[in-house]
This record gives sequence, C-alpha cells and structure tokens, in this order.
Amino acid sequence: MKTRQGFVSNSSSSSFVCDVSGEGYEGWDGDYGDIRQACCANGHSFSSEYMLAEGSQLSTADKRSYMLEHGDNDRDTVAFKAATEGQIEQWWLDEWEEDYEDDLDYFDLSEAKCPICQFQKACDRDIMAYLLKHTATSREEMLTNLRREFSSYRDFLASIGK
Repeated sequence: MKTRQGFVSNSSSSSFVCDVSGEGYEGWDGDYGDIRQACCANGHSFSSEYMLAEGSQLSTADKRSYMLEHGDNDRDTVAFKAATEGQIEQWWLDEWEEDYEDDLDYFDLSEAKCPICQFQKACDRDIMAYLLKHTATSREEMLTNLRREFSSYRDFLASIGK
C-alpha cells in the first residue's frame, strides 16, 4: 500500500481563504461544518459569519412578496395579503428571516451583503492595490525599498508588528 505525505489533492476536498480574516477553511465533500463560504458578485470570498444582514434592508413589500412566494398554503396567502406592515415585520423576524437567509445563493451574493463591498472590512489585495496606486510605487520599487531597509524577513515582520 502506498502512503502519501504532505499535501494531497482530492476532488472530494474543498478549501478557501477568507478575504476578510485571511483564515483558511477546509472541508470534505463540500462540508465546511459550521463555516459557509460566501462569495459576492464582485468575487470577494468570505466566511458567512461576516455576511451583512441584508434582511433588515428589505422593504416590507419585498418581505411580503417573499412570504407569498414561499408560503405553504392558501391560508398563508390570504393572511399575508391582508396583513398590516407591522404584522409582516413581526412574522419576518419570528419565522421568515432565517428561511430567507437559507435560500440565499451563497456564491452570488449582492454587494449589500458583502462586508468588503460595503467598506465594513478590508481585503488585503485591495488594500495593497490601493497603496501601490496612491503612493505611485510599483511592486518592484516596493521590493527594492524593503531590501534596502530590512536585512531579514524577521526584521520586516517586527517593524509591522507581527
């Protein structure tokens, strides 16, 4: 029997790196346990724990429409059509918001749910691109400056507080 060591790739394993925290997540057969990968329309990939609560941004009319579309029976339809805005909001909080979140397509979330698109959190690659552009420095110039300023990678890490 052949034993492999080190990194082994398998089509039944999955992993991703969270753009918010930089943490890596792994799972087998698409199961991340309690961690769900979310991806916004702009390609930011992050753990669903960072997803912004868009439900509170939905209008009462949007909530009513969702409830009508996903109601179980005709009695629900009649109740939802006749309900006041206050009743819709209460039902939403009590019973429907979690269903709405579960129905989301986690791989094509709107910008409104992305903490990076809403500038609540930052992605390292976006920060790096911003700094390079706004300091009028190229990557090569930055590396030359780093080599000039630091004698080792450890010195560099110490200077940035890591």
